[in-house]
Amino acid sequence: MKKLPFVIVITVFLLVACGVTVPIQSAATPAGVLVKPNNPIGIGGYWKSIQGNAFTVSLSDIKGGQAILEVQGELSWDKEGNLTEGAESIFRIQTKANPDHWYKIISAEVLDGLLVLTAEDGIYTYFTEGSSATPSSRTTMEATITGDGNWKGQASFIITGFDPMNFTASIYQDSRNYQIQR
Repeated sequence: MKKLPFVIVITVFLLVACGVTVPIQSAATPAGVLVKPNNPIGIGGYWKSIQGNAFTVSLSDIKGGQAILEVQGELSWDKEGNLTEGAESIFRIQTKANPDHWYKIISAEVLDGLLVLTAEDGIYTYFTEGSSATPSSRTTMEATITGDGNWKGQASFIITGFDPMNFTASIYQDSRNYQIQR
């Protein structure tokens, strides 16, 4: 029995060396940190399109990953950082993994005061993993972590920490309900 872990390590090594991808199910268990609404300045606020024009928000995670979120509509939050309006806005996102392309957001919802966005198939920066306390309603989807560490496929993000002075916020990768190939 003491040799069992060694056998598992050798087996996984051989599978990876032969180019076999190993699916990792991450549907039930929250991945990464439990994300809660936060507010860097402690007062409620909002951003709203002027005459229907979109505005952009600079997003970053704790690893230094960056993205730009384009919003057409309104985002508003209370003094604790709970999003109170915004799921009905129109969104697009751009990350450093593909800086010349804007991806449409195909689903937006507010869960536990957090903005949870699901983007169309694409190549995205793989951000710090996080999850909300309430599971998303999306179905299980497939995604791949590429050799250079990017996320390929549909992607879901959690946005919080809106800073009204700088048009910045925090972004997390929500990998729940994804079957991930590495």
